[in-house]
Amino acid sequence: MPANPAGADTMIETVVGAIAAPIFEQLWKLGAGVFVEIKKQNSKVDAINKLLAASKRYEQRYRDRHGQIKVMPGLMKQAVPLESIYSGMQVG
Repeated sequence: MPANPAGADTMIETVVGAIAAPIFEQLWKLGAGVFVEIKKQNSKVDAINKLLAASKRYEQRYRDRHGQIKVMPGLMKQAVPLESIYSGMQVG
């Protein structure tokens, strides 16, 4: 194997560093941009999940408060869910 001249290793390191540094800088910026976009999307998903959870809690509280009927309060011992009284119908 031929011997390298005295400054060849230093010159190779300088050239590689000059080429690699801008590439790594661009990759770093790209990675940061991707990270920001992922964080934005996660924030949107979190907001949607919170909205869905709040809607479910609201529905459950509404059903608990208004979803039962007690006909003839003196005679009926327990309230009956409205879903068991009303049925779906097809119009058309």
